[in-house]
Amino acid sequence: MENIDDFYRGVWLILGRLYQSFPVPILLKMEDLEEFEDVSGDLTRKARLLRVYSATMRFLQKEGFLSFESSFRYGNLEDFYKVVLTRKGLAALSIEEGGGPPNEVSATHGETMAELGSDTWEGGEWDGGKAIILTVLGG
Repeated sequence: MENIDDFYRGVWLILGRLYQSFPVPILLKMEDLEEFEDVSGDLTRKARLLRVYSATMRFLQKEGFLSFESSFRYGNLEDFYKVVLTRKGLAALSIEEGGGPPNEVSATHGETMAELGSDTWEGGEWDGGKAIILTVLGG
């Protein structure tokens, strides 16, 4: 299920970036979400990933996790302007790992996503990352 895995990866990268910048709206370019070394020059794979990431942005907006003012598409690339987490998105990312009450020891899901970025996949932490995403999305 490559599209689903890429969707989860996109959710992780997008929400992690927005958590870092909150409350300041940012320009979010899909091509800048990660370095594409892992696609080994396969332009078809990169183009597909960029398309999935753009669709993920629209999904997260439609579901109320983020808002953006406008977008601009050129070829396989798309930029989103003035992107920011909504109250729902911030609340979902502010949940502490383990689901307990806030304390100084636990990191929030947003902190984890922002800190690990794309290293979640390279570091073999994908299962934990997927569990966090499902919790954040309410699934």
